[in-house]
Amino acid sequence: MGFQLWIHQDVRKWLASLQDSEPEFARMAGEAVLALAEAGEVLDPPLAISLPSLGPPDNPWLDPGDRRHEEARQRGRRELANVATLRKRLELLASQLDRQLSDLASRRDEAFRAGRADQASEEQAREASVREKLREVQHKLLPLASEEAELKASERSQAGRERPWGREQAVSALMLCPGAPDNVRAGLLCVVQRPDRAALLTPVSDTGMSPFDYQAVIRRRLAQVYLHAEQPGSGGDSAAAGFATYDAQSFAEEFFPGQRTELALGARALLARYRAFTLAAARQWAGLSQAQVAARMSVRQERISAIERAEPGAVEVRTLASYAGALGGRLEIIAHINDERITLASHA
Repeated sequence: MGFQLWIHQDVRKWLASLQDSEPEFARMAGEAVLALAEAGEVLDPPLAISLPSLGPPDNPWLDPGDRRHEEARQRGRRELANVATLRKRLELLASQLDRQLSDLASRRDEAFRAGRADQASEEQAREASVREKLREVQHKLLPLASEEAELKASERSQAGRERPWGREQAVSALMLCPGAPDNVRAGLLCVVQRPDRAALLTPVSDTGMSPFDYQAVIRRRLAQVYLHAEQPGSGGDSAAAGFATYDAQSFAEEFFPGQRTELALGARALLARYRAFTLAAARQWAGLSQAQVAARMSVRQERISAIERAEPGAVEVRTLASYAGALGGRLEIIAHINDERITLASHA
C-alpha cells in the first residue's frame, strides 16, 4: 500500500516553476515523488537520505505524559531494529559458514580419493574449526527469534493505541534527492508517519549540510501541522494548514498532465535501480566481489554488473533469486492485500 502525500504549497510552487525553468529536472523530481508515493516505505540512499528522527524529547508539542510514552516507544523501536539487524547478520554468517563446510568436505573427500592423506587431514581440521564457529553462531541465533517476536508484538500493541498524525507520535524524516546520485541540484525535506502518510515540507537548494542541520527547517514547517491540529473545528484539514493531499494518480495528473504513463514508468525504474543498489551493498557487506558472485551463479561478471544497475531484462525474478542465493539469501515475493502481507513465492 502506497503513501498518501501531504504536499506543502511551497513544494507545489517549486514543482510548477521547475516545469518552466528546468523541465528535465522537473521530470526527475516528479519521478522521485511518485516513487515515494508508490513505494509506501522510506526509500534507501542515494534517492532518499534518512535524517535524525523528530521524536520527543525534541518535540515541543508533547506534554510530559506523551513524552514519556514516546520515549519508551523509541527505545522499543531501537531495540527491535538492533535485534533484527543482528539476526540478519548472524543468518548471513551462518549461511557463509555452511557453504564453507560444504566446500571443505568436498576438498577433504577429493584428497582422500587421491591418496593425499596430509591434505585430507588439514581439510578435516579446518572443517572442524568452521563447524565449531557455526555452532556458536547458531547458539546466538536461537534466542533472537523469540526476542524479535516479543518486540514486534509490543510495537503492534503500542501502534494500535495511536491516532494518525497524533501529537504523541514521532515522525521519521528524510531528504528526497531527485537525480541522485549524479544530478542532485535540490532536495525535498519530508517526514513519514507510517504506515500510509508522508508530508513533503519544503525544497532545499543546499543538499550538502549535516543531517542535523535540516531539523530546524523541518520543525518549523511541521509545526504548522501540529498547531493546526489544535485549532477548533480544523478536523485535521490539511488544506487549511498549507498542504494539499494527493495519491500517486492525482499527483501525476496535476503536475504532469498527459505524462502520467511516462512518469509512472520512470518512477518504477527508479525503484528498481535503488533496490539494485541495496543488492550491491549486501554483496559488499558479505565481502564478495562481482566476479565471485558471477562464479557462483555461473554467469559472466558483466551480468552481475547489469543486475546491480537494474538494466532491462537483468532483474527478472529468476535472475534475482539466483543473485540472492549466491549471497546466501533467498528471494520472496510479497503481496499486500487489504493490509494483509501474503508471501506468494519464496525462491531459495
